[in-house]
Amino acid sequence: LLLLIVGLMSDHDEYSISQPPLDYNGSKRTGCPKSAFDSQPAGRYDSSITLRQLRSEMVRMTSVQDKPLDGYIVTSNDDHQSESVSPHDMRREFLTGFYGSAGEALVTLNKAVLWADGRYHLQADQQLDCNWILMKYGHKGVSIVVVIMNTKHSFYSSLIHLDSTIKLMQPKYIRIIIVI
Repeated sequence: LLLLIVGLMSDHDEYSISQPPLDYNGSKRTGCPKSAFDSQPAGRYDSSITLRQLRSEMVRMTSVQDKPLDGYIVTSNDDHQSESVSPHDMRREFLTGFYGSAGEALVTLNKAVLWADGRYHLQADQQLDCNWILMKYGHKGVSIVVVIMNTKHSFYSSLIHLDSTIKLMQPKYIRIIIVI
């Protein structure tokens, strides 16, 4: 069972998610402007093009061969659950620019969120560009999403992709529910 924090709820859903105070992109981050038209902090990895390309693939019918994906989860793990991930398996690092050893990313069609534990809050804040919302494990108000396979619950769920080579789960598509 994989635990992630996800903010996919709409305003009318029974369950809600708490987030940090918001800037233009969804979180209060060091150096991030209040307006989307202001420049990003210098020296940070620019994930704009990579996010745009991933979102484009999420909705292309020839890519997903099903209905468009609502989200894409990228973990820190490699195919073999190795303690040290080799450079060619650093999927999360490639997407986010965050090089901490632990953290999960979720990209939806309009948000990009990274969760990091207490060891990496400062590092993630400094490495992520302002396209990303940083959710900090251990901070008050950060909700948990439990990933449940083949659920029969009627909670809000979305079609989310998790790389099938990552051995955390067998199914390629998973259902998620929000718990607080």
